[in-house]
Amino acid sequence: MVTIELSSLAKTHPRGVVGLHPLDLRIPSGELLVVLGPSGSGKSTLLRLIAGLDAATSGGITFDGRDMANVSPRDRDLAMVFQNPVLYPHLSVFENLAFPARARRWKQERIAGRVHEIARALEIEPLLDREPAALSGGERQRVSLGRAVVREPRIILLDEPFSSLDPPLRVALRERLLDLRWGLGATMVLVTHDQEEALSMANQIAVLDRGRLLQLGKPREIYNRPADRFTASFVGSPAMNLIPCQIAAEGEGFAVRLSSFDPHACWPILREWLPRCDPPTGAFELGLRPESIRLRDPREGGPRFHGVVNRVEYKGADLVAHLVHDKQVITARLDAGTSIRPGEAVEMTFDLDQVVWFDNDGRSC
Repeated sequence: MVTIELSSLAKTHPRGVVGLHPLDLRIPSGELLVVLGPSGSGKSTLLRLIAGLDAATSGGITFDGRDMANVSPRDRDLAMVFQNPVLYPHLSVFENLAFPARARRWKQERIAGRVHEIARALEIEPLLDREPAALSGGERQRVSLGRAVVREPRIILLDEPFSSLDPPLRVALRERLLDLRWGLGATMVLVTHDQEEALSMANQIAVLDRGRLLQLGKPREIYNRPADRFTASFVGSPAMNLIPCQIAAEGEGFAVRLSSFDPHACWPILREWLPRCDPPTGAFELGLRPESIRLRDPREGGPRFHGVVNRVEYKGADLVAHLVHDKQVITARLDAGTSIRPGEAVEMTFDLDQVVWFDNDGRSC
């Protein structure tokens, strides 16, 4: 295991194209960090810099305090797994798995034992005599993953290794990797654009957009308390609702008005629930996860707003209702047994402790 530290690490490509703005990041020994972001966010650039496949424009990388500036990729004791499996077509599955260990001059008995151990864990032991051309896409990716871990590297870098697989295979291979992880003890960095993958696998998530690190935190923190509007809308399916509102002093307290969604929706708010800025009044966006919204009981107090159900999507265990008011849409995730139908006018509510406020710059406050 190894601790990876990035200090003001940056990369500028030819013609001044910025791939990665300066960032500081510490990946503790044995941790699984998921780097999450859309295409062009700098995820793969970051991974290639850690691997030594690209040179940084500025800043530095250390492994357990050792500067990696002049250390070649082959001497960094790391392995990489790519989106498309890279296997030797003329070698059997066994020989593909054994290749990295043979390059390290392991003894044959040790190689055979390790290959069979990893093949059992990945459920590919019956395939050891086959060549890659005789394997399915999911089987080839399992072999690729096995080859990366068979020699027990200290660092494993994964560049969207599941994105080309069908959903059931994707989930199965993620589970295999998590099962393997505890026995490997390696520090892992996985890059992906799949927020579900990030939330389900990571110890920590680093959210990137256009080469900038926007937020670093545990999955629950990233989901419940996004640091900015981009993270709020990118993480979560459906995405967090962002509703323009106005907060104003009213009497001895404060009141919130939904300025665009439902101009008649207005309710008092205690100081403890206000945005943490000075002053806590003016224009904001009110952020609500769809599962935080529920049908309002007529006897219930607290915040409320109206909308007309535009569409209902049945998801099995729950359903997603799309509410429309004056061209703005709000999504609510409700219990599957909820009686609600398109065209119906409904009244909704939520708990104020689940609100995330965003200022005019798109930062949470």
